[in-house]
Amino acid sequence: MLSNHLQNGIESDNLLWSRVPESDDTSTDDITLLNSHRDGDGGVNSLDYEVIENYAYREEQAHRGKLYVGYYVAVKWFFSLLIGIGTGLAAVFINLSVENFAGWKFALTFAIIQKSYFAGFIVYLLINLVLVFSSAYIITQFAPAAAGSGIPEIKGYLNGIDIPGTLLFRTLIGKFVIS
Repeated sequence: MLSNHLQNGIESDNLLWSRVPESDDTSTDDITLLNSHRDGDGGVNSLDYEVIENYAYREEQAHRGKLYVGYYVAVKWFFSLLIGIGTGLAAVFINLSVENFAGWKFALTFAIIQKSYFAGFIVYLLINLVLVFSSAYIITQFAPAAAGSGIPEIKGYLNGIDIPGTLLFRTLIGKFVIS
């Protein structure tokens, strides 16, 4: 039997969510292979959060009633619906804001170009420089976690890696403003 494994940062004698056979007939080669996958030497380390694969979750749900399980599933679907609606509304808000701001920028530039091409070019350049520097200021000073797409950070978070600032409200605001 394998002992003294690290589980969720805590050293323990037996693993609660192990797929390792608990019998003593495991060969030395199997133990080396399993330890290399656990210790990060040759495999991918991540949390097992799928319902089908998670033995502890299935065991806990077996102790609860069917009414609770149905309620739990309904709550998960409800929150998924709310997240989808919120994401859609945020996308609409960002799209309308970008279109209106771009329209204002081009209308102003076009009005100035009617008088002088050079002045129109300078105004267009200055507006874009203000946008770039404001985005850079937001990323460096206000919400550094808002840099990039955010998809790798969320994937890492779902796999058990805690990245500071990823799920803060200021990161969301920073993403909205730099979009």
